[in-house]
Amino acid sequence: MAGNATYASDSYRPTAPGTFQWTVRYSGDANNNRVSTMCSDPANAVTVSGSVAGTTVSAPASVRPYEQMTITWKNIASPTTGDWLALYAAGANDGTVVFWKYTGGSANGSMTVTVPWGTKLGTYEVRLFANNTVQRLDVSDPITIW
Repeated sequence: MAGNATYASDSYRPTAPGTFQWTVRYSGDANNNRVSTMCSDPANAVTVSGSVAGTTVSAPASVRPYEQMTITWKNIASPTTGDWLALYAAGANDGTVVFWKYTGGSANGSMTVTVPWGTKLGTYEVRLFANNTVQRLDVSDPITIW
């Protein structure tokens, strides 16, 4: 490559949500000085959230308290027995779990769970997390508990 132009980098597909950073280095030539950017430069960062590499989690659009619902997940890239699902009030922080269960370590699967007695009416979501962490792999569409 030569000349003043825009150059594309190699492609990269993240396997987990997070903030990814890169650096740019130019070795210089007879007319231009050597230059590089730092990894900590905020202009060189992109945050990936939500579904990663096609991972999905889904649940019914509505359910009543103490009724059963089936939660389905697909395409966990590197499944472990520590992957887990949890029910949350929509938008709640990750520390306010209504209930949770391990997936059993399969990349694709489903489980039937009972909405806990006493769960308040409202809008909820199921979150899928990786390997005993709060690294989100996906979040379901809203679930109305009525």
